[in-house]
Amino acid sequence: MLPFIPIFDLEHFRSQFDLNGSAEEILFSNYESKDVETVIAEAQSASRKPPCIVGAWVIIDLDLDERQAAQLEANGITPTILYSQFLIDDFRERWPLGSHVFSTPVTKDLGDGFFETGNTLYVLWGKGYRMRMTLGHAARILDSV
Repeated sequence: MLPFIPIFDLEHFRSQFDLNGSAEEILFSNYESKDVETVIAEAQSASRKPPCIVGAWVIIDLDLDERQAAQLEANGITPTILYSQFLIDDFRERWPLGSHVFSTPVTKDLGDGFFETGNTLYVLWGKGYRMRMTLGHAARILDSV
């Protein structure tokens, strides 16, 4: 259990990246009362990929044209990426605690806040949002990380 709750400030995020679309609030509370080691053990039972636990997150569904969407689908990739304003734990120790994280495209949604990319299992901790945005907006977010 964390001694604090990372909070995603949706209005600040929207103004920072000039976003005005709708956002669906999502809560994955099944991990909040557990310590990080327990969450890692649960993640490792769901996937062989190394886990990365993130808070203050947004699931980004990319708004693509038909050709772009078909190219991703042909490669088994969904037009979805993850952005987090607060890294809780990274099994591979790529970034320090509290870092911003921007994932590669999601390959599989395992449910309950588990999302796989090509190399990582992301665990979404606590409250976050799901938003649709253009590649241009997503690129601006990536540039800020």
